[in-house]
Amino acid sequence: MLFLVTGRMKSSGTAGSPSPADLVRAGLGTLETLVAMEHRGVVRGGGIAAGGSAIAFILEVTSGDEAHDTIVRLPSYAQADWTVTPLVSFERDLAVTREAAHRLGIADRETTK
Repeated sequence: MLFLVTGRMKSSGTAGSPSPADLVRAGLGTLETLVAMEHRGVVRGGGIAAGGSAIAFILEVTSGDEAHDTIVRLPSYAQADWTVTPLVSFERDLAVTREAAHRLGIADRETTK
């Protein structure tokens, strides 16, 4: 299963928020973890949004539970607000769309590969 994962760092300087040093430590650990996961093929790609306060990546795991377990283990988990969106592959959606087109009597165009 594929998941689009986005995280936005919580702002520092408000009561109860992490210090800038804590944010940097957690950020380093998270980046190191994600690079290692990318090398293993668990993270398919991603990066830091311009400005550096947000991160996005594609996670490939077997279930929603595994996605959750992976994300909560990131060093910056507690310092960020996370959004996790399950994705349907383009190939799968193409098959579903072709099936719908067939049911509606719409001519199916051949695609080049």
